[in-house]
Amino acid sequence: MHIHRVNYKPKLTTTQIAHINLEVCKTSLIVGDSAEPRLIDELYRMGCNIVAAEKGQGSISLGVALLQDYQIILEENSTNIAKEFNNYIYADKGSKLFVDNYNHAIDAIRYIVTYILGRSSGIEIR
Repeated sequence: MHIHRVNYKPKLTTTQIAHINLEVCKTSLIVGDSAEPRLIDELYRMGCNIVAAEKGQGSISLGVALLQDYQIILEENSTNIAKEFNNYIYADKGSKLFVDNYNHAIDAIRYIVTYILGRSSGIEIR
């Protein structure tokens, strides 16, 4: 599985997002945030190979557990992702709930890893 470089580019239009996705990912699968169904539909109609992330109870913990099974190697200039990994913490360890901060790139990585590995392992998210 290859995860393309994740850059923060806020406030882009759908057309700009589609252009970047098609330039960087070409026909590779993109797993988008299912909280944005309109955007996913528009990007799909603009030629992006995009599906919605499967989210449900326990999906964050599952995704984090899957990520913990791998060594994640960051490029030297991946300061945003490094900052996220260094600051992604439990709000309450007992409940396994994470602080909803420092997680934009991690969420994107978690979506694709859960989609690919979850399906190949027969894991269902409900």
